[in-house]
Amino acid sequence: MANPACAEVCPAEAVVYGRRADLLAEARRRLAAEPQRYNPKIFGERDGGGTQVLYLAGAGVSFRDLGFPDMPEKAPADLSESVSHAPYLHGLTPIALYAAAAWIINRHRNKESPPAEPKEKP
Repeated sequence: MANPACAEVCPAEAVVYGRRADLLAEARRRLAAEPQRYNPKIFGERDGGGTQVLYLAGAGVSFRDLGFPDMPEKAPADLSESVSHAPYLHGLTPIALYAAAAWIINRHRNKESPPAEPKEKP
């Protein structure tokens, strides 16, 4: 995986690029190695359900002071996802939609078919 130029040239390794799991491990390593240097929180680890960008702040500096928003641990999309996925549990909605469509098609087909002609008696 190619690094962005800003991550390549940063001599202090303040900007690091990689997979989220690797970045979390690196952040935890830095916190364990020099706990007095950093705010003990990794912003983005759980904030908003976990973000793709992680931040460390210096000791005594809050993320709010840096302009970061207060975010709940659960992502706002969790509720909308559960609401939108609920009707499709166990395939009930597609089955109901298929049955409704079949009923409508059959009803229209019956209306369009010509009346049966009376059979002639011999």
